Amino acid sequence: MKRFGDSVQYASQGTIADVFEAVERGRCQYGVVPFENSIAGSVVPTLDKFVKSKVKIRAETYLPVHHYLLSNATIESVRRVYSHPVVCNPIPVFRIESRRMRSLFKVSFSIKN
Repeated sequence: MKRFGDSVQYASQGTIADVFEAVERGRCQYGVVPFENSIAGSVVPTLDKFVKSKVKIRAETYLPVHHYLLSNATIESVRRVYSHPVVCNPIPVFRIESRRMRSLFKVSFSIKN
């Protein structure tokens, strides 16, 4: 990220709450969390943590986020898409373009390795 440059050590966290905890406990000097989403609006878990935490906002930056449909199949053979609800909003555009797609499943978890 431009704001911090190459001279910092990044420490990926699993959740928004984990980012706040890492900063609160001094494991990280700064944390980067989503505050607002252009598709879904305010990111409520972040706002809730700012109310309950002593962590303060030091700066704001805009990060473009791109969503991609990943598959080992051809686009014509896609029948179902599993996605986080926030990402599902743009999917109907894909559904219109691919008439063979039958189902869109909103799931509330992120797929991890």
